[in-house]
Amino acid sequence: MYFKRPHLNYHGCYISRCTYFRQGEMILDSFYRPYQMVEYFRYIRFFPDGQMLMLTSPDPPVMIVGKMKSRNCGLQGILFGYYKMNGNQITGILKRRRTDHTPTMFRYRRKNRNNQNEDSIEQTFNLKLELTHSKNRRHSVLMWISYSIHSKYRLSGQENVAEFELKDDTYPALVFSKVKSYTAVASKPLSANIHLRYG
Repeated sequence: MYFKRPHLNYHGCYISRCTYFRQGEMILDSFYRPYQMVEYFRYIRFFPDGQMLMLTSPDPPVMIVGKMKSRNCGLQGILFGYYKMNGNQITGILKRRRTDHTPTMFRYRRKNRNNQNEDSIEQTFNLKLELTHSKNRRHSVLMWISYSIHSKYRLSGQENVAEFELKDDTYPALVFSKVKSYTAVASKPLSANIHLRYG
């Protein structure tokens, strides 16, 4: 049965909340430096055709999930890519979607001033996740297996790979949350022979 086999949910987002404390600025006339709690969220949305979106943002779900309804999401910092599923493991390859609407002429001038800016680096985000169950729902939790960024410098051709350390406090499990504005799509799981691609 399809519902017993591992499968992703498409009518919502997988969401995690991350919190940590950092030292704030020193108060005037005092040696006391307060700590501030920083909170941010990570969102992953899957589509039945093998496309996916991922976003890390300080904004809570009520401000974000409605804007991730479409594949053409224009949120700042959104990552767009493709995934495939093999058993209960998901492998994804994503790139940052350009959301800079600055006129071309000004972008050209800015790039000429600094050839080492982000436009000269091509980054690919590679992730692997495991689909598991919560106490009450099947296929509702994503656990991190690996996450890395592959950076290629267009001018020199140099390539770097940065592997993230997947600690529970910075990369907690993502839990599925249904979004009413999404269209629930019933679709069979993607075939394992689908090739990951971008563009």
